[in-house]
Amino acid sequence: MSNDIKALIALRKQTLGKLMVIMDSLEVMSPERDNLELERVLEKQGGLLNTFHEITLQINDVAEIDNVFLEEVQTQDEKWQLYLQRLKEFNLTIENKCIEYKKEIKSQSEVKRVKSAYDV
Repeated sequence: MSNDIKALIALRKQTLGKLMVIMDSLEVMSPERDNLELERVLEKQGGLLNTFHEITLQINDVAEIDNVFLEEVQTQDEKWQLYLQRLKEFNLTIENKCIEYKKEIKSQSEVKRVKSAYDV
């Protein structure tokens, strides 16, 4: 696995870990609390909510990077498959040419043998 892939996976784990911490913190706020208390909690959590927003953006960035990466891998895989197919076709062509060449050599040998038999 390349270092780029390892770094991408580590970034995803780190980002998702931060997101889980934030989600857990937000769940502490119970719906039964009155609006004033909720406002105070939200003010205290304001930085946390901004962080939550930033992490959400990071997750979207990671997802976009993943999509680009997967498209690139798929494109490379398609190119590789096409290359392998062409290589197989080329090998088959070479094999067929060798078979034809062997037949030609054999046929020429037969002609020479027959000629030799008549020349005697």
